[in-house]
Amino acid sequence: MRKATSLNLQIAWYMLIGLIMLVSFMPNTSLHNSFICCYINSDWVRFFVFAIVAAIPLLAWRIRVGIVLSFGTAIVTAVSQVLYGVIIKHVIDVQCILISLLGIAAGILLALNLLKLQSLND
Repeated sequence: MRKATSLNLQIAWYMLIGLIMLVSFMPNTSLHNSFICCYINSDWVRFFVFAIVAAIPLLAWRIRVGIVLSFGTAIVTAVSQVLYGVIIKHVIDVQCILISLLGIAAGILLALNLLKLQSLND
């Protein structure tokens, strides 16, 4: 992959991770409850966002670094959901964690297939 494309993917990944963390830890405001929750907390949107977040590192960095970042994202996601539930004294949403982890697994598999197809074409 070209270096400029890799750099653009890395920047996009950093921005996406920052946006996810911002939305995840945003306090319950009227904007958060009415607008963002309708879209971000949708199960399919959550699944696809985490699939993209897991796929980008495998395509932007070397394979070992990409796998570490993707699995690191999975660990941070699960831990942050548990901490969020503990901090606000709310029931921990296991379904939300599972959807995020399944999205990450799908993203890793998608990226590995894309890399395999790219190596076959070279």
